[in-house]
Amino acid sequence: MRWLLPLVVTALLATLSGRCEACDTPDADDPMYAVKVRQAVPKNSKNPDDQRLSPILVATRDGNGILKGVCELTELEPDGPPRMVPLIQIEAGNFAAIKGNDEVVLGVSDKLPKNWQPVSQLMISFHQNDIPNESDLKAMGVKHVETYLPGSYMIVEPINNTIDAQLVKKLVDNKKMTYAAPHVSMKAVP
Repeated sequence: MRWLLPLVVTALLATLSGRCEACDTPDADDPMYAVKVRQAVPKNSKNPDDQRLSPILVATRDGNGILKGVCELTELEPDGPPRMVPLIQIEAGNFAAIKGNDEVVLGVSDKLPKNWQPVSQLMISFHQNDIPNESDLKAMGVKHVETYLPGSYMIVEPINNTIDAQLVKKLVDNKKMTYAAPHVSMKAVP
């Protein structure tokens, strides 16, 4: 129930500011949440296309949000080691949609760390004999960064520099893409 107070306060502020709750994408003022997701989408998922997406992208799409980055957060897993979780910006009105997807979402927190890593690239997999061309990438709303043929995947960036629900829907619409996930560069500290 601790998550309810920020939701009520955000909804009240949105009402007072006259902001539209039915807008398509979050405003810069919309709250960001740390979202603990499963390691993989369950095989018996209600939406078969979800098997082609990482749980992070499913949560972003279902919350009609924007994937902003990742952080290490212990609050969502107090008994275990810190785990990298996505930071998703969503409108207050879409909070129930992201929280209610128990196929993918395991927990949501509004307590965010000061330090987090932005995510600006995606990794998409494809069949080696069916590589997406420039036209396919443009239809998906992404541009090519790098291709790894032995592993049959490529790194791409959104054309509009935003990993949001609309981009995720475009990715799923292209059948050449077999799997998509955020590309996060990690540094090992010596």
